[in-house]
Order: sequence, then structure tokens, then C-alpha cells
Amino acid sequence: MYRTNLLTFLCFFLFNYLCNAESEKGFPYYEEYLQKSDFRGFINDAKEYLNKNQESSLAPRLAYDLMIVGKAANDVDAIKKATSLLLFTYPKSLPSVNFISSFERGSPRFAELLKAKVDEGDLKEKDFAVSFCRALLFISRAQGPDLLKDKSLRLRAHLLAQKAGVDEILLTTQKILNESAKENSSYGRIVKILISEQNNLQKIKEISSIGGKDANFCVQFLLAQLNEKESKSEEMAVFRINQAIFSKSPNPSLALKLISKLPKQKQNTGKIQFIKSIALHFDERSDDAINNLKKIASSNQHSKQRKEWAKSFSDGLQSKTNRKSVLVDSLGKAFDLIDQEKDALCVEVGYKTKQDENYKIFIFFDKITPLMEIQVRKSEKLQFAYRSTKESSMIFDPEEQNMVQFESSGALPIPKFSIIREIETGSFSYNFNLNFGNSFDELFREGASVMDNAYLSTPKGRSVLLNHILEKNVVWLGVPQKVKLGTSFPVLSYSEQKDTVSESSISFDVEGRLLSLSIGNFNIGNIQTGSKDLLKKLPALNDFPVVKKEKFDFTLFMKILGDASKLVKN
Repeated sequence: MYRTNLLTFLCFFLFNYLCNAESEKGFPYYEEYLQKSDFRGFINDAKEYLNKNQESSLAPRLAYDLMIVGKAANDVDAIKKATSLLLFTYPKSLPSVNFISSFERGSPRFAELLKAKVDEGDLKEKDFAVSFCRALLFISRAQGPDLLKDKSLRLRAHLLAQKAGVDEILLTTQKILNESAKENSSYGRIVKILISEQNNLQKIKEISSIGGKDANFCVQFLLAQLNEKESKSEEMAVFRINQAIFSKSPNPSLALKLISKLPKQKQNTGKIQFIKSIALHFDERSDDAINNLKKIASSNQHSKQRKEWAKSFSDGLQSKTNRKSVLVDSLGKAFDLIDQEKDALCVEVGYKTKQDENYKIFIFFDKITPLMEIQVRKSEKLQFAYRSTKESSMIFDPEEQNMVQFESSGALPIPKFSIIREIETGSFSYNFNLNFGNSFDELFREGASVMDNAYLSTPKGRSVLLNHILEKNVVWLGVPQKVKLGTSFPVLSYSEQKDTVSESSISFDVEGRLLSLSIGNFNIGNIQTGSKDLLKKLPALNDFPVVKKEKFDFTLFMKILGDASKLVKN
């Protein structure tokens, strides 16, 4: 016992001596700074000490202190540096264990932190990949593998484990990713491209067209793996030009600089000159953009289609102010008339699939009865039908080819739509969610609230929104055209991924009511308002045998609705 106590005392004395030795070398103890409320002084000194003495035995403790003080001072950079050190430099230290244990097993917050660390890391360096994998394995042994249930973290872990050569992680991720590649989703497409035999340049181009955080990370990871020859290739230069122009935060000056460095022959191609015009427009040099587009339109070196696009785009830029003003006024009148509309609404939507199959969707709402009915037909043949009132509901069962009638109200789609402007960037985000309820009051209230958004309900808001669309996207207004019942406004847009211009349109009748809206393969037309007699405009549903049930079957409803949505997605 005596010897044990003596040994303990000597170890404690030695530890104190080492601490004092560190202190003499300028070790920053946060207590001394906080007595004077000098948060900034501690943060600066702690960073400097850690930069110079990363191997110090007290460095893990100082990293933890830096994190705590950084949180108190709301210093994001200090927190980032401290947590990176705890996770990747000192993962097995007591302060790091304490930090990791502050998160619950499988914590979504911890998964988000680790994803952020990867996204901020040096993806070119193998050392970073090794450090991350080492930290992830330590966390998994301490808390279990629940964190890797987060598919975005799993994707990042897989790529870094490949780079670091950590088979223990790859054994966990590879099988799951192979299954994910079969998913019909953005994530599934990303994984499918990643595990394909294509070279990195081709993978970068294809994944960049998908968009989203996972796609952006994969692009950055693959870019970091390119060798010098690949990185300096003409193909890569064009990709970076497109990134500079078509990203969420465009950098047109960089794009123009990169274009000027391309070989002259490449610079003078129709596509690059068209992209240059876009960069000039985004750089608030619209006059230069118009002149360049006119050169494309008058040159014999470019294709007929490219010349037509250039002529249309230059005309759109020149007439932007007047056309925008007319469209804003027309939208305003249409929105005002919506507020005065009748009790019932009937809309017909046309849709063409990639296989050239034509679908028609009929939608009917009656606020007085109240009643809602939706039909989906393919070449006149019924694919989906659903009707609900306050007292009863009915759905078409395509497998049994009968109508199932319920003696109770059914589920009602409750849409929620918002337009929000980001203060930092000035860009807009559009959010749409569809929930289900059983209240007609809520359905009509939420539908009406869409028009309460300031960017739709006020002239100034509409002007700001439309101006943003025309200034920050490759979108322009064509020449308004007279149509059978009113006026149509063509809206043209350029897709860099497909290198093509597509045309949408919005039409108003002579009284100013919205007549139709055409976007891509969708055409919303034959919009009618009036009384409940409009229901007669829909095709009849009395050609099928009827099966009666007492209680609404939500499970059957969701199954049939899910099958119907797959038809339209194809």
C-alpha cells in the first residue's frame, strides 16, 4: 500500500511538473482570460499555441477548452477548429471521448457534424481520409454503427474509406450502396454513377447534373482525385466554366476569365459563345451580351438552331423591361380575379411521358357541397379516380376494375406552398409539401393562403420575383402571341446540361383570367369556374361495378395513389 501511494504521489507530482513546464512555455489557461472576460484573447492564444504545439500532451485539453469558449463567444471558426482537432487529431484522448459521449447513439446532430467536417475537409489529401476513417471507427466502437444509417454520411464514409484503403468501413458500406444504386431517386442515381466503370471526368459531368448536397460533395471529391493532366484538360476547363455560371451563386467574372484561356478554336464554337453571352448578362453587361448574341445569330459558322436561340435570347434581353411589365400586370389581374371566382373550379392537365404516352388529369373542387374529385386517364382509359364529400368517398380500384364506395369522408390532399427569399444571397427558395387531412375547411384555407404570399399577392412582390427569375437564370420572355381566347406569353429557358432551349407559356383570356400554363411535359388548361354543375364536364364514372364499405380504407387509398403516381413519373 505504501509503495502504491508513493507511486501515485510521484505520478501526480510529475504531471504537475509537466503542466507547469507547459505553462512556462505560454500555455493559455482559459480561467485566467475569463476572469477578465477576454474571450477573444483566449481564442487567439489557444489557436496560436495549438498551431505551434500540436503534439503537446495538453493539446487535447486546450482543444476542448477552445470549443467551450468558442461556443460561449459564438465564434464559429474556433468551434470548427476545436472539434476537428478533437475528432481527427486526438480521437482517443479523454477530452475527445468526453466530446463524443455528449452525443446520443446514432444522433442525427452528430451525423450532420461529421458530414460538415467531410465537406470542409481537404479531399485531395489521403491523410484527411485516414484521419476521418480512424475517427469514424473509434466512434463506431464506442457507440455502435448507428451513425452509418444516415445514407449521406455512409456515402461520404465509403468514398473516404476507398481513398484511405480502410476495408473495415468498405465491408459495411459497399453492400448497402449496391442496393441503393437500384433506387429510383436522386441518391440512387448518384450511387449508380459512382460505382460504374466510367472515368472520373464522366462521373463528374453526370453527377453535377443531378444537384443537391450529396451530388455537390461527390463532384468535389471526384475533382480532388483528378491527376494534373485531367485537371488541366479542355473538357475540365469547360466544366469549370459551367460551374462558375450555373451554380447557385454564379461567378460570371471567373467564367469569362476561364473562357478567355481556352484555345481560340474552342472559344469560337457556338456553345462557348452562347455561354459567354450568359456570363456577360449575369455580370450586368447586358449590352455586351446582346451584341455577342447578335454576332452568333448572324454568323455562318454556327448551326441554324444555335442562331435561332441567340436571336431569341438577344431579343428577350432587349425587350425585357416592357415584356416583364406587361406580364406582371397580367398576373396581377388574374390573381385579383381568382379572389372573385365562383364556388367551383375545374382544371384539366395534360401530360406526356418519356414514352410518348398521353395522360389527362381532371381536378374538380366545389366549396359549397363541399366535394373534391380527381381522375387520371390514359388515352381515355381510366387509371385513377377519387371523390370525397363530407359524408362519403369513392376510389377506383384498377386491379379489381371496380369502384369502392365508403360511407365516410376520405383523405383530402392539403397543399402547403411558400416562397422565401434568402437574406444573405437574395435568391429565392420554393417549398411545397403535400399532407393529408379530412377537413374541407383546412383544404380550402390552405389553398387560398398560397395567394397570400407577398411575392404573389402584391404588384411589387411579383415584380421582384419575376425580375430575379429573369436576371439570375437563363430565362427570357418571348414575343406575346394572340391565341384563340386571349394572349399567350412564351417563357424560354436554356439548359446547360442538355444544351437546348425549351419553351413554356402562360396564357390569359380576354377578361384577364388565367387560361393555361404549359411547363415541360405538363399543360394546365381548360381552367373553368362556376357552379357545381361543372362536375358534369368530367368523364362519367358509372361504367364500373360498385363495392360498398363502411369505413374509409386509408391503406388502400395510399396504395392506389402510389401506383398512379408511378404512371405519371415514367
